Amino acid sequence: MSDGQRLEGTGVTPDFIQIPTGQALAEKTDPVLAYAAVLCGARISPVEAGKFYFIARVPEAGDVDDP
Repeated sequence: MSDGQRLEGTGVTPDFIQIPTGQALAEKTDPVLAYAAVLCGARISPVEAGKFYFIARVPEAGDVDDP
């Protein structure tokens, strides 16, 4: 860190605690990303944010749950 301290073993405390609900995960929405976007001055809905694939595998043509 800028003061020479090490972060390892110390941890951090988030400024804003946002945790996705089970319902949000089931509906494939992302209220956490939508909230973060608002903090940065952008506006996207949780539904729109849920369309980004950061961790989940991107569905490919022919997948069982492919619309």
